[in-house]
Amino acid sequence: MNIIIILLNYSTTKTPSIAVNGGHFGEEGMGFPWKKRKLAAKAYKKRKLAAKAYKKRKFAAKKAARKHRKHHAKRN
Repeated sequence: MNIIIILLNYSTTKTPSIAVNGGHFGEEGMGFPWKKRKLAAKAYKKRKLAAKAYKKRKFAAKKAARKHRKHHAKRN
């Protein structure tokens, strides 16, 4: 007996994906929603660390520019 079940996909588009006899079609069906959460958490962490590193570089550049200006102001 073939039963077609429409499952709500976990993707951001919220488009339904069709599963026939337990097999999944589409991006990802009902299996392993925790895996997506884990990947999302990893991506979030990477973004935060990248932002922090960017902020550090920006601050270091400002500090170097300040030193440069002070040094050249003394010479003139």
